[in-house]
Amino acid sequence: MSERISEAEWQVMEVLWTQHPLTAQDVAARLQPTGWGLTTVKTFLSRVAAKGALTTTEDGRRYLYAPAVDRAAIAAGESRRLVDRLFG
Repeated sequence: MSERISEAEWQVMEVLWTQHPLTAQDVAARLQPTGWGLTTVKTFLSRVAAKGALTTTEDGRRYLYAPAVDRAAIAAGESRRLVDRLFG
């Protein structure tokens, strides 16, 4: 995965790294303290899935989301980007 995960998308991923697979409603319920509604959470899920960090599985009329990448792999990539940005 080469695209960067935003801070908000990272929060969505943290929920899914903790427990998966989850529906969008499940993720929104766990992110309730952020004040984000279901529509916002679905937008973040779509963005992260488009970046290749999530898998989606159809389950009747809903989708189940699960991480497609390991947390450590994304953290390593973010660390490399930070070092590159700071030290050129």
